[in-house]
Amino acid sequence: RAALNRALMQIALGRGENALETLDGARERLAASDFGLAVALAGDPAGAVRVLESAARAPGADVKTRQNLALAYALAGRWGQARATAAIDLSGHLLNQRMTDWAQFA
Repeated sequence: RAALNRALMQIALGRGENALETLDGARERLAASDFGLAVALAGDPAGAVRVLESAARAPGADVKTRQNLALAYALAGRWGQARATAAIDLSGHLLNQRMTDWAQFA
C-alpha cells in the first residue's frame, strides 16, 4: 500500500515516469484494480487497459475493477468502450454524470 501511495504522490507532483517505475516494482503486491488505475493516472492508459481488461474478465470481478477499466478506456480515448463498460454498473443520470466527470478530468 505504501508503494501505491508513493506512486499517487508522484502522479500528483507530475512525475508520471517515476510513478510508473514505483508501480512496476510493486506490481505483484498490488490489487490489479489499484495497479491499473494508478498506471492510467501515471500516463499509460493503454497499459492500464491491458491489466484491467484481464482483471475485469476474471471470475469475481467487482464494480471497482470495471469502473477503473472504464476510466482507463476514457483516458485512452476509447469513449464508446468507456461508456459501455461503465453502463454495466451504472444507468441513466449516474452514467451520464460519470461520463461528464471523466470528460472533464481527461
